[in-house]
Amino acid sequence: MPRKPSTSHFLAAAVMCASLPLQVAAQSASGRPLPSRGWTGQPTVAVDEEFDGNVFLLSDARKTKLDGSAAAGTHYADMVSASDAITTLRMEFAAAGPGIRGKRVRITPELEYVHYARNTERTGFRYGVRADQKMGNGGLLRLKLAMQPHTFFKNYLVDAVDRDLSGSITTDERLYAPARQGETALDGDYTLRLRKPSHHRILGASLRLAGGWYSRSYGSAFAARDLKGPSAGTTLLLHTSSGVRLDLGYALAALAAPRMRTVMLLDETQFDRDFNGNGTITDVAARAEEMVDRSRSEQEFSAAFGSDLGRADVELEYARRARSFGSKEPYDVGNNGRRDARTTVGASLRYDLADAVRVRLTTRRGAQTLNRVDAGAGTGDVADYTRVRTSLGLEYRF
Repeated sequence: MPRKPSTSHFLAAAVMCASLPLQVAAQSASGRPLPSRGWTGQPTVAVDEEFDGNVFLLSDARKTKLDGSAAAGTHYADMVSASDAITTLRMEFAAAGPGIRGKRVRITPELEYVHYARNTERTGFRYGVRADQKMGNGGLLRLKLAMQPHTFFKNYLVDAVDRDLSGSITTDERLYAPARQGETALDGDYTLRLRKPSHHRILGASLRLAGGWYSRSYGSAFAARDLKGPSAGTTLLLHTSSGVRLDLGYALAALAAPRMRTVMLLDETQFDRDFNGNGTITDVAARAEEMVDRSRSEQEFSAAFGSDLGRADVELEYARRARSFGSKEPYDVGNNGRRDARTTVGASLRYDLADAVRVRLTTRRGAQTLNRVDAGAGTGDVADYTRVRTSLGLEYRF
């Protein structure tokens, strides 16, 4: 089973940061350009305090079951509270200098430490690096690599033991184990300027084309939950010379999961089959080990309306994500025919207290609906849920 993040992950991120040209790091504190190559360096430190009303993406009924008293091996072990206060410390170092055809390029390694006040098992690191390359005619090429080591996500069913030999598995006969999720995402996009705003033309427009690759792993115990696959998207960016903007986006992803046998609880009367081999077909929660396929496709429509007011910036956002699960396995009740949709609305306010100090207030509300009553076959999968997140952040650029 993957181990909880340790200081080795911090060291790995530090090595990545140190891999920048040594002459850049040597002058990072002052930000003075290097005479030979014209490079500058700028460190940034930020801290965010966030309240998350549904850390584990639980239904309203299940959120009330978290009281911190669950024993090891049960559904809610180490899940102390549905809500939590999350502190994120972010450090980054932006090195800027001449890039393609002499255009400015900025390379920024970053490291985040995320601390959960109540659900401490979720505390860990995230790190990555991004590059922004200016192109001709107002174009911009961006690449970003983001990684999260295996960190506690929630508990999933690993087995069930019919201790009372009743045929149907009761709640206390289910065995759960912690699932530690690791993620890697490589994304890139190119922004092409279509129309530049001016005194004579109020409206400007740009088109952004994006593509990427996503990978999620849980380790051998939950390998059937691993996902990987490509993504693509496009965004139309409309903006005026006065700072008003409207972004309209569409994105899709095709994520493949391994087809594997997984322990689940099935209703024998629904399938007319003796799953647990006790000679009957009447058990409503029989232990079964059948093929599961969590492959899915995703589509998302998004819109953001904002205005740059000088030292302040405000933005309203909307996103609608639809997922379609492609499983054809006859007993995969959690994924065969599953469709779900999530709607997110949000607002943010950014204000520059000084040239180097910025504060940001953000709030978002998300709600997911499933095309069926919770049908996770006892595995602990997500059903309908709502989630509200509000954060206040402070950023300082040296």
